[in-house]
Amino acid sequence: MSFRNILPPSFQEWIKQGFAGRLITRKEALFPHYVIYCEVTTRCNLRCKMCSHSKYKSFGGEDMDFSLFKEIIAQIKELKEKNVTFVPIGLGEPLLYPRLSEAIDYVKSHLPNANITIVTNGVLFNEKKAREFIISGVDNINVSLNATNKEVYEKIMGANCYDRVVNNIIEFLALREKSGARNPTVNIQILKTGETMHELGETFFFWKRYLSRRDTIFTADITSNGGEFDSKELGVHTENWNFQRYPCIQSWNILAIKKEGDLYSCCVPFYLKDGGEDLLLGNIKEKSLKDLYFSTNSKIYSIRRKHLNGLSHELPTCLKCDNYNRIPNGWFRNRIFPFLERKWL
Repeated sequence: MSFRNILPPSFQEWIKQGFAGRLITRKEALFPHYVIYCEVTTRCNLRCKMCSHSKYKSFGGEDMDFSLFKEIIAQIKELKEKNVTFVPIGLGEPLLYPRLSEAIDYVKSHLPNANITIVTNGVLFNEKKAREFIISGVDNINVSLNATNKEVYEKIMGANCYDRVVNNIIEFLALREKSGARNPTVNIQILKTGETMHELGETFFFWKRYLSRRDTIFTADITSNGGEFDSKELGVHTENWNFQRYPCIQSWNILAIKKEGDLYSCCVPFYLKDGGEDLLLGNIKEKSLKDLYFSTNSKIYSIRRKHLNGLSHELPTCLKCDNYNRIPNGWFRNRIFPFLERKWL
């Protein structure tokens, strides 16, 4: 059980930004737990204000070919990495993927040690899906509730579905308890906006009536997703934040695969209409994950070096991005070895 299970979000944030949070980030860089985001679909049933779906009408909806999906799983299996979390999401809502249940079963049968996390807006999280997730052995369900009441929800998510999502979560928790299952655990995300911050305490204590000791409710910063979104639209004024750019941990533990097979060093390119080539490692149809990410010739090492040398601004996508700020700084300024090119150790 982590501190997120028992502490209100305000205390969680205080701990996360402190020394303990930095040490956890440091551990993720030195002993990475790889998180593989796999874009099974770009279709979505909402138009969230901070998402590219609402910004670009040209963003259509397509599904990943299942043969490509199976090839991805085969390549992950070949890596023989034990610390892997598999997340079937990209730009779209995974519960709209028609072969999601089959995909989960396929992952479980070929990667039995992998943690499977479903990230969903919760609108389609009905009893049928809930039973499927329990039976198939999904480990975690992260629900992007994102708001503290239905008025704020409609403003952020572009639909009047707040009560529906809340009821879906509560009904799932009751079903899980009745079935005697431990998993999936439920993690409820609330975005930090000018309106939600005033109701976080009340929201936290509302959900504690339903959540088990293993479930969590947590807050998340709104970021620009590579410059695609202006957080001021939701009452977040980042110019008042004390920014000190530091290496982004995503370059150490994230593998993001678009529906066409393009592999990126972080999840931001999911949201980009154009660009992102600076973080493109290649396509898994042409080279394996092992060659593209884990070989000594991988482009990932040059991306990491730029971050450690304080040159992330030379990467166009990183220059416009503030996603690094979501995770505490696990690095230390190089004040001991001035002869080294590295700015961060």
